[in-house]
Amino acid sequence: MEKQFENIIIGIDPGTNVMGYALLGVNGKKPELIVMGVLQLGRMEDHYMRLRHIYERVSGVMHRYHRYRSILSPC
Repeated sequence: MEKQFENIIIGIDPGTNVMGYALLGVNGKKPELIVMGVLQLGRMEDHYMRLRHIYERVSGVMHRYHRYRSILSPC
């Protein structure tokens, strides 16, 4: 059974060659890493396939953890 959190924060470091993401669970003032990952997209020559891969990974993570707040890294 997955641990329950008051809030879940998803952070995304956008990129079309390398994209990173992480989810933090927060209870009170204590954050805890739930999951993090990196997508290596540089080998994909088709930009539409890169965007599809980004969409599929991010939407899959967001679907699994319903309660989240988002933070985008500044470019």
